[in-house]
Amino acid sequence: EFEFNLCQSAADVSAIEAHRLLGEASCAGIVTVISQGRYRFSHALIREAVYDQLDLSSRLRIHGRIATRMEEVYRDETDPHLAELAHHFREAGLTEKAIDYSIRAGQAAVSVVALADAMVHWQAALELMEERGTNAEQRARLLRGLGRVAFEVDPAKSINYRESAIA
Repeated sequence: EFEFNLCQSAADVSAIEAHRLLGEASCAGIVTVISQGRYRFSHALIREAVYDQLDLSSRLRIHGRIATRMEEVYRDETDPHLAELAHHFREAGLTEKAIDYSIRAGQAAVSVVALADAMVHWQAALELMEERGTNAEQRARLLRGLGRVAFEVDPAKSINYRESAIA
């Protein structure tokens, strides 16, 4: 799903042009209108086919634009958008922000007892930290949190995370 204003801004086209293009995509059955100013691809396979047509450079640029624009638009209320921000910064290759938003998205998930979601976000942050060579203390704190959360979801993983945190 996506919002018109965010899409138009990230595409860097006029509102008139964005409405025209989304109208064409809607008539072709590529996107459907969900509500005023909100759209989605009509099927996951269509979204995947469109995405697959983009080269890596275009993907990085688009995700970067979306992430940056989301930060601007939701500056005062990022919490409901943490997972989306983490995703787009990860896909844009902007590691530092991806780590930050992934950790925050995991914390938000824990606060509503969505432990499996928290694990996904924190595992993504951990992978990026390891790739980037983030200091051991920061990784250990994240591993400790993963161990605590994983205990409810997968006790064996919990032990592995806690042992890694100690190491």
